[in-house]
Amino acid sequence: MDMDSAKRGLTIEGLLQLEPMSGSVVKAAHRNTNRVISRINIIGGPDILNWVRPGEFIVTNGYPFQDNPEAFADMIPQLQERNIAGIGIKVRRFLREIPESLLKNAEEVGFPVVEIPPDTTFSDIVRVAMEEIFFKESEHIMTLYDRVQFVSQELAKGQSIEEVIHQFEHRMGNPIIIYDLEGNIIAPLLEKIIDKDDLYQLVSQIERKTGIGLSKISLDSEDIYCFSTPLLNEYSKRHISFIACLETNYQLTEIDCLTIEKISDLLSMELTHLSAKKKIEQKYMEQFLSDLFMGEALTESDIHLRLTAFDLSLEHNFYQVLMIDQVSSNNDIYQYLKSFPSERDFLMIGTTFKGKLTLLLAADNCEKLKEQMVLIDQRVTKFHNSKKVNESHRIYVGSPVSVLLEISKSFKEASRVYHIMNKYQVTETLHKYENMHIYRLLYLLPENEEVAQYIDQFLQPLRDASINSIDYLKTLEVYFQANQNVKLTAKKMYTHYNTIVYRLAKIAELLDLDLKNPENLLELQIALKLERLKSGKG
Repeated sequence: MDMDSAKRGLTIEGLLQLEPMSGSVVKAAHRNTNRVISRINIIGGPDILNWVRPGEFIVTNGYPFQDNPEAFADMIPQLQERNIAGIGIKVRRFLREIPESLLKNAEEVGFPVVEIPPDTTFSDIVRVAMEEIFFKESEHIMTLYDRVQFVSQELAKGQSIEEVIHQFEHRMGNPIIIYDLEGNIIAPLLEKIIDKDDLYQLVSQIERKTGIGLSKISLDSEDIYCFSTPLLNEYSKRHISFIACLETNYQLTEIDCLTIEKISDLLSMELTHLSAKKKIEQKYMEQFLSDLFMGEALTESDIHLRLTAFDLSLEHNFYQVLMIDQVSSNNDIYQYLKSFPSERDFLMIGTTFKGKLTLLLAADNCEKLKEQMVLIDQRVTKFHNSKKVNESHRIYVGSPVSVLLEISKSFKEASRVYHIMNKYQVTETLHKYENMHIYRLLYLLPENEEVAQYIDQFLQPLRDASINSIDYLKTLEVYFQANQNVKLTAKKMYTHYNTIVYRLAKIAELLDLDLKNPENLLELQIALKLERLKSGKG
C-alpha cells in the first residue's frame, strides 16, 4: 500500500458513482481505483505532460491522438511516474475504442484507465467532482480538529493518559500504542488480546521503524501497516518514545496519520510533565527504601507515615528483599516487572541501590513470596528474550521477615548472598540466603591475620607448585565440585583420568595430608571457600 491508498477523499471508485460518470467503465488497473483525486483536468492538446500535476484525474476525448494512438499508449508509463491518479477517455468520436496497446501498458504499470460514454459532458464531471472533493477535504479538516480537540480537552480535565487513549482508540477505529518516556507501554486494546511478551516484541519492531512514516510490522505472524511518530524525550537515551496507530480494523488514511502527528505534541508535553513528577517521587522513594534497607533509625510509625505519602501500604505478614544483578537498564527491567497486573495480597516496590535493582516484596504468606520470586526470575529472562539480547542475570534473596523493622536484615542477607555467589560460575539464576549453608558462617569471619594464615597453610604450597599447564588449586576445586569423583573430575577438566589421579597424589604430597581423611578434606574445602570469599566481601 502506498500513501495514495492511505488517503481520504474522492477516489476513482467514488468518481464513477457520481451521476455525470454514469455508464463509465474501468478498462485497466481496476486494483488501483482506490487512488484519491486532487482535481479533474480536461486535456485537449498533445503536450499532456506539460499540463498535469500529481493526483489529478485526466479526462480527454482522444482528439490529439486520433492519428497516432501508439504515442498515446507510450505516454501512459510517464503519467504513472508523475503520480497522476488515472485517466478517463471518451470514445467513439475521435477514438472508436481505447487502443489495446494503451490498455496493456496501463495494466502493466497499474495506471487506471476509464472508458467514458460519448454523450458525457466534461464540464458536468468537473463541476460535480470538484464539489465532492471540496466537501470531503473540509470534512477531513473538521475530523482532525475534533480528534485533537478531544485529546486536549480530556487531558485538561485531568483524565489519565491510559483512559484518554482508551477512548481515542474508539474514535480512530484502530489500536494505539504509546511507548512513553520511562519505557512504559500504554496499549488499552492490544493489552486485552496479546500477551505481555508479544507486546514488548511488537514495541521493539515499531521502535526500530519510528520516524519513517507508514511501515510494515508483524503481528500474530501477519504483516500489517503501522504509522508511528516519535515523542519528544529529553530524559532517556535508552529508547525511542513514540505513539503509533496499527492498521488492524480499518485502512489507515492520511488524516489518521496527520492526527497521530498532531496529538504527539500534546502527549509529549503531558508525558514530560508526568515524568518530571515521577522523578521527584522516585527520588523520595529511593531515599525511603535506602533508609529501610540500611535500618536508618526508623520506627514503624515513621514507615507508615512515609508510605502514606506514596499511597502505599505494607499491611502484610511477611517481607523479603531481593537484588537483581544484570546488564540491562534497571529502570527498564523494573518497569517491565511492574507492568504485570498486581495481586491483592502482594506488593513489590523497588529502586536501584548500589548499582543493582533491589526489590522489596510483601505478601500475606511465605508461599506467595516464593511464588513471586520464581515469577520474577522467569520474567527477567523473558524480558531479555523479548529484547533479543544475549544477557544473563542473577537474583540474590534474603530471608523473609515478619516485622517491618527487620527488612534491613533481609537486605543485608541478600547482599551477603551477592558477595558470596558472584565469585562462582554457576548456571542457576536464583540464589537464596537459606541455601548458603556454611558460607553464612564463613562470611562472618573477620579478615585478620589468623584467617589469612589458615588459607595460606593449605593453599600456598599448591600455588607455588602450579605452573601454566598444571593448576593444582583448580584441580582440587573441581574435584570437590564433582563430589570427589575422579572420573567426573577428569571429564569436567577435559583431562585424562590418570592425570587427575597423579595430581591428587601430588597435592597430598605437597600438603602432607591424607586425602582420604574426612577432617583433612573438610579443612581443604573451608580454605578454598575462604579464599573465594576473601575478595568478595564488601
